[in-house]
Amino acid sequence: MPQLKARPRKLSLALSLNLSWRLLARLASGYVQALATTLPISGSMKLLRIFSISVLALFLAACAAPGQGWMGAPLKDTSWRLMTVQSNVNESGREYVANESDITMSLRANGDAQFTVGCQKGSTDWVATPGEIDSKGEIRFYPLEIAASDAVCAPGLIEQRFLRDFDFMRGYVLIQNHLYISTMANEVVYGWRKIEDK
Repeated sequence: MPQLKARPRKLSLALSLNLSWRLLARLASGYVQALATTLPISGSMKLLRIFSISVLALFLAACAAPGQGWMGAPLKDTSWRLMTVQSNVNESGREYVANESDITMSLRANGDAQFTVGCQKGSTDWVATPGEIDSKGEIRFYPLEIAASDAVCAPGLIEQRFLRDFDFMRGYVLIQNHLYISTMANEVVYGWRKIEDK
């Protein structure tokens, strides 16, 4: 089992940056509106207005890039069960593991992530950054903290492999109710099926 490390209290830096971007976007938006109504439309001032509005429009577009929500809109407040494991570095291919292991994941909008790994339960923080489309992007987890328990159980091979790869998970692809999380260099892909709310 990988060594457990202390994690920050929250992803305060990521949240602060997100809030700062939103605040700057609002301020820039207000400035654009003021600029559009106060500057005289003549000579060099007209050129200045056009230039300023163009620059601020680009700034706002950049600010809007992570605007799907700092936790990644399509993933927040969802729960998943591990179904498959696919290795791209050997000939094992895609393995159906749902009958051999019980691994579930819940991603909360506040940055909490809860895991069940066999008879063990763990928690950590997570953050996702959508790419050009919401259904594909980057995902990061802090080291998993396993809760103390009186239950005595040894993790199976699938659970051991999952815990070993956990700190290296980097990318996600969402296809309808299936989520694929890959490790660095796409060496291993973990396939999850969404657990629908009852």
